Amino acid sequence: MGEIFDVKCGQCDYKFRTDVGHGLRGCGFFETNPETNKPYYYDYIRSKKIIADINNIVETQNDVEEDAYAHRKQWHGHGSAQYFCRKCRKLHNKFYFKLVFLGGTYEPIYSCSKCRNKLILVELMSDKNEQIIIKFGQDIINWQCPKCDNNKLIFGNYSVLYD
Repeated sequence: MGEIFDVKCGQCDYKFRTDVGHGLRGCGFFETNPETNKPYYYDYIRSKKIIADINNIVETQNDVEEDAYAHRKQWHGHGSAQYFCRKCRKLHNKFYFKLVFLGGTYEPIYSCSKCRNKLILVELMSDKNEQIIIKFGQDIINWQCPKCDNNKLIFGNYSVLYD
C-alpha cells in the first residue's frame, strides 16, 4: 500500500506532492521482472552506484534478504520515503530499502540535488493541530516553509494506492 499527499504552507501558496510506501511497486525487491529479465530493484532505483552496491552485496555476501520491517512495517520493506537535507532544509522523495545479510546491513545513501549534502531518512506526521512534524528517529526537526519561512506546513490532498 502507498499514500500520496500534498504538503502546503498555511500562510502562502507553497506546496508540493510527496508519497510514501510502495503503491504499485508492491512486487518483491529481488523478484525478476519478466519484461526486462532483471530483478525489480532495477526498476525502482535510478542510481547506478546503488545498483552496483546491491549487485556486489548479492554476489559476495551470504543470506542476503530484504528487511521487510525496516522503517515502516506496512511497506513490506521498500518504497518511497522522505529524506531531508539538514543544510538547505529541502525535503526529497527517494526510494528506501534495507538489506540484511550475514555480518551486516545496507541502506541507500542519497545526496541533496541542490547542495550535495547527505540526506537523512525522516518521517512526516501531523500533530493535533494538523501541522506537519518531521521526525528523525525520536527527534523532531524544525522545518519551515522554504518560501515564506512560516512554520505552519500542513497536509493537503491525500489518496491511498493499493497493489
